[in-house]
Amino acid sequence: MNDFWQKIERNEDLPTLPVVMAKLIETINDDRSSASDVKKTMEKDPAISARVLKLANSAFYGLRHRVDNLQRAIVILGFETVRMLALSTTVLDLFTTKSQLAFSPKDFWLHSLGSAKSAQLLAQKINSASSPETLFTAGLLHDIGKYCIALTFKNEYKNLVEKASTQKIQIRKLEKEYLGHTYIEVNQWLAQKWHFPETLWYPLVYHNTPDSSDNKYPLESWIIQISSEIARANNFGYAGDFNHIDIKVTPLFANRLNELIINEASNSLGAFLKEAEDFLSEFRVT
Repeated sequence: MNDFWQKIERNEDLPTLPVVMAKLIETINDDRSSASDVKKTMEKDPAISARVLKLANSAFYGLRHRVDNLQRAIVILGFETVRMLALSTTVLDLFTTKSQLAFSPKDFWLHSLGSAKSAQLLAQKINSASSPETLFTAGLLHDIGKYCIALTFKNEYKNLVEKASTQKIQIRKLEKEYLGHTYIEVNQWLAQKWHFPETLWYPLVYHNTPDSSDNKYPLESWIIQISSEIARANNFGYAGDFNHIDIKVTPLFANRLNELIINEASNSLGAFLKEAEDFLSEFRVT
């Protein structure tokens, strides 16, 4: 194990997934799990249930019907949605309490929320292997490796982010040059460590290289890449990405992920900026 991974794995600032959330992720990977299983697991941690209801009822998420308790949430939303919202809000809660120097927390998480909402909007219009809720979660977490590196390499990573900004260089190129590894590798490490399902794992790892021959979910990875660009184009914060905005229409999925659908999602996203800021304020992100 090289020095980079030793520091990552031994960093006490990196959050540990709560036991209840770890158990909930097990249900994501178990085809035999039911809504009752989800409810019983979540009831062991009222804080997780409260966060799910907070997100589900937020103007940002855009649910048409208010849900005032966990049972009603599961019935109306379905347990796939509930468990993905649980994962999203748990990770958000875990990481926003940790201090790092490279990013404005509000800017970082605004970009993440913008990407999540964009992915949700696109997924609602496209027939994909992953649900809109799974892609919402993938959009929220697609840059999480950067936050892990920022928590571990404090000033060193702050300097890299500043250099990327000044020289207009993609942050992952500087990560590779100066640290020997990129945030994508950390995404993969965290996804494996926390046993994310492959519908979430692949877009987190391949959103920069969606056409890779190793990628089982190329359409979903394209959605996350484009969602991140849509978020940046609509001024939803930033997370160290200083390349020119480039919203691509990939020929591979041109019949589904076309320019019209992308423009519709982009035009819709701007209306959610205040709602995203309001939602972050409830997590005390400033």
